[in-house]
Amino acid sequence: MGGKKEDAVIKDLDGNDPLLYAAKKAIGPKQLTEDKARDTARRAYEGNASLSSVDIGKAIGRARRTVDLYIADLRAVNQMGLDIKIFRMNRLGIPRDRIAKKLGMDQKTIHNHSGKMATLPNFLNGDLSMGFTVESVAEKHGWSYW
Repeated sequence: MGGKKEDAVIKDLDGNDPLLYAAKKAIGPKQLTEDKARDTARRAYEGNASLSSVDIGKAIGRARRTVDLYIADLRAVNQMGLDIKIFRMNRLGIPRDRIAKKLGMDQKTIHNHSGKMATLPNFLNGDLSMGFTVESVAEKHGWSYW
């Protein structure tokens, strides 16, 4: 009622991350400050861990190595979380093909992760051989079942 009518422009990002799109538009005469670039890189990675350092770097005007430094701790946490999931599922006797399917990864990646894990005593097989379900053994050890 009585308000001014404004036209809206809807931009199709073609699947690009909105945060990185906005950052890319900020580059030019107004370069992102170091703190703003770091913050943007970290927020973009937290929002989508599958983004590459190269893609983030192009959007914020920084080299891949710089982006790697910005997000190294986030990557390590993400990697550790994935390793723990794979380890637990493996120790519960879940076959690699099912682990890969549940985590949305290929079996080769699961194989590579499994090969890096230390060999620990087979303490879970005792419970499993006594007839306990995978879910109940996972619960017993405080692990969520995926």
